[in-house]
Amino acid sequence: LGSVHGVLGAGRRGMVNGTRPEFERLLADLFNGDIRALCAHYYAHLQRILASGLFTTAGHLDVLKKHNRDGIFFDETAGWYRDLVLETLDRAKDFAMTVEINLSGWDHPAAAPYPSPWIVAECLRRGIPLVLSSDAHRPENIGRNFDRLPEILSSLETP
Repeated sequence: LGSVHGVLGAGRRGMVNGTRPEFERLLADLFNGDIRALCAHYYAHLQRILASGLFTTAGHLDVLKKHNRDGIFFDETAGWYRDLVLETLDRAKDFAMTVEINLSGWDHPAAAPYPSPWIVAECLRRGIPLVLSSDAHRPENIGRNFDRLPEILSSLETP
């Protein structure tokens, strides 16, 4: 499972899926508040991971939205953002990758799975295999939120 948890820039590093203060520091310190630059950097890094040949599955593909509930940092429907995601899905397809549907997002500030249903729909449209994950870091969390899969399936956007 290849995934991005943090990024490097200007000789410094920052967490994309840590706490909100960590995310805000990353955005301010490494990207001068430019969310588009941060998103572009994140997805470029993820694409390098996909191309590495070291992994078979892209993990929590849009975890970048962890603290973006209600679009506080960016609009997930904006063309520039969708283009970054679609380019990343094209790379996943090029390298015969599977994409994880990480159900732990419901337990995070995003209150939504990673990736968003529109991305799941794009994976299906492209023939990209999907795998479910509860991202369990403890045995008691294995299978957590699997019962919510119908919510994803019923909310799939048709591209």
